Amino acid sequence: MKRLALPHAWRSRFWDRVLAGLFIAAATLVAAVAWQRPARDPKLAFFSPEIYPEELARHTWLGMINNVYTPEKLRRSLETARQQGARLQLDFSPIFLRKHQDIHTTYQSNGQLQQKSFSPLPSHKVKRPNTYSELKRLIAPTAPILKKYRRQIAAIFIADEPYLHGISRSELERAARSVRHLLAENGLHDVPLGVTFAGAMFHPGFAAMIAGQANAYVADIEQYYQNIRGDESEESRRWIEAYSQNRLTTYDLAGNIYTGGGIPEGVDIIAYDLYTASLLQDTLHAHTLAWFAELGASAACTPFKNTSMPQVRTQLSFYSDDNAGAAPGAQEADNALLNAIFTCKSESMLQLLKKHAPKGTTLQLWGESSANGFLDFDARGNKKNEQSQALIAARVRSEMQRTLDFYQRRRRDYAGGLIFFIWDDTVDITINLPISGARSVPGAPAMVFEKIGKRRPH
Repeated sequence: MKRLALPHAWRSRFWDRVLAGLFIAAATLVAAVAWQRPARDPKLAFFSPEIYPEELARHTWLGMINNVYTPEKLRRSLETARQQGARLQLDFSPIFLRKHQDIHTTYQSNGQLQQKSFSPLPSHKVKRPNTYSELKRLIAPTAPILKKYRRQIAAIFIADEPYLHGISRSELERAARSVRHLLAENGLHDVPLGVTFAGAMFHPGFAAMIAGQANAYVADIEQYYQNIRGDESEESRRWIEAYSQNRLTTYDLAGNIYTGGGIPEGVDIIAYDLYTASLLQDTLHAHTLAWFAELGASAACTPFKNTSMPQVRTQLSFYSDDNAGAAPGAQEADNALLNAIFTCKSESMLQLLKKHAPKGTTLQLWGESSANGFLDFDARGNKKNEQSQALIAARVRSEMQRTLDFYQRRRRDYAGGLIFFIWDDTVDITINLPISGARSVPGAPAMVFEKIGKRRPH
């Protein structure tokens, strides 16, 4: 039987179509495999305090929550992680730590101890580790859940900003031993333990600088109070009443901050938070960049030598009494300064961590994804009524990009990954402060999801 011979031109077009079809199929397969392959960076995550939501779990391999005191929410978060092939860092500090009932009510001024005029607020943040028996009682409701979902637990964090909140190194080490013993009793023998420091509070010099700022803040408040306490005006009466009931936690922290420094033994993961928002707005950090400049770890710190943060803030367009943020070149100038601030604090912190962290300790980087520090403020730092949402979103994304770029360059140093604070909008109930999250910033989640590579971002 003779074969049917096709004309040469037909044969050429036929094979062109076959090859084209094979190329398209191969490209589709490669794309599919690319978005189903193991994550490009499985250690990029968002901190979502209340719960690990499915919308976040679909895009991440790692999450972090601190609602461990509600067993059902803890179970739901871990179950979501199991279903989505993810793992969770659990911040147990709400259980492991308690409010200190007998805090110091004095502060240092001109080298002498002075008595504060206002009693501590019930919402003060001075802490102490719970006793072993109390820890055992508090962890009992969650122990069966932890055992069931052991494979979903990446780490347990035992304290958040411990030295700032008055916990000493020795107390932290005892707490770590107690937690390890309790976990072992429940069959959890190899769970890494973590601690998050407030900036470089593990360095005695840095801690002394922060404690000094807290004392200076109280001294200013006391001076103002002494000036108006005999004033019978309605304005003075309202200020005294308001300050007695609601104020910055700095007032009560003063005189209670631990300044001995040191990285505690028995801890596997060391993280720190030092956000641009804190540097720009927290009185405790008025001289933090100047302190880093004296440290000499980063050339980016040089412009901040002998310069306070209120002085630095005047150079940013979104801290002004007019609409300077919309002026030509304003965003470029802001970005240049914010780049320097970020580089200064990030390079300085890394040098300190590498010097002070014990060998074998894993470092973890925390980044800022909240809009709080990038809102529109007046020259005195008060939030304006009118907010330029598009510019605010752009500032947040720029800060996140700085963090991602730094992390990519330093991934070997930060083997514990990068946690962005914060995912969803929340409220710091201790000071009634709304905190906006990355979820509500257009384009912000996709920036991180794309780096993770678990699922194609929409």
